[in-house]
Amino acid sequence: MLDDILTVMWKERKTLFRFRGSRSRFLLTVMAPVLFAIVFPWQWGPDWVEEIPSILLSAII
Repeated sequence: MLDDILTVMWKERKTLFRFRGSRSRFLLTVMAPVLFAIVFPWQWGPDWVEEIPSILLSAII
């Protein structure tokens, strides 16, 4: 199973760095997961996992 996960990660990384388009589109693609995985939980603290809007955002992503 670990091999499958590593393969998917490798393919996603390969696709990400072959991204065709503007630089701003690339930055948005890279920054969205960072915002939802690091910045928002850090700012909101425990409310990040207790409130409905944050749970809905996590489900959408």
